[in-house]
Amino acid sequence: MHTKIKTLLFIIFILVSCADKSPKGSGATFLVTSNVRGQLDPCG
Repeated sequence: MHTKIKTLLFIIFILVSCADKSPKGSGATFLVTSNVRGQLDPCG
């Protein structure tokens, strides 16, 4: 019984993730990069 439920959920997940999610209007894409030279800031 659990196998059938897991299979059904997996199939639903695949179908939902394959849906077309492209934006309908025109938009802008921003790409922001920075260079910290491999340094990490301590947190606290």
